[in-house]
Amino acid sequence: MIVGISGNIGAGKSSLVAMLHEELKYDVVYEIVDENPYLKDFYKDMKRWAFHSELYFLIKRFDFLKNVPDSDRVILQDRTIYEDVHIFTKNLYLLGYIDSRDWHTYMELFKTFCDHLPSPSGLIYIRASVDTLEKRIKKRGRKFEIERLSREYLSQLG
Repeated sequence: MIVGISGNIGAGKSSLVAMLHEELKYDVVYEIVDENPYLKDFYKDMKRWAFHSELYFLIKRFDFLKNVPDSDRVILQDRTIYEDVHIFTKNLYLLGYIDSRDWHTYMELFKTFCDHLPSPSGLIYIRASVDTLEKRIKKRGRKFEIERLSREYLSQLG
């Protein structure tokens, strides 16, 4: 059983996942931010690297989901593939960082993946004000996030 934990950058997803893991001993899959070889480049030049970065996340989340055993055991997933597609990648497309050709390629790949994916059994969505998001992002200390994530961008993500 997969339960997705969703929310904006800095909303507190990883903190909630850690707490639930500690208290309830749920299995956990954290977001793979630090493993993405395109992410730092993306924050330097979003238009050049948006498609590559989002494609990396899509493939990694698919790899995880295709290997989830069919079980009643709860697995918490810090950010879902659906959130990537319908919020982050879509927003980058609408902002012009991903062109229409790449967007359509990405969506075709996502649709193909969906035919082979289990759906989450539940979803927890965490909301936080942009002020709170900014404070948490600064506290977390990822330089590329601090330097490149604008209030406007965080607001657009919801």
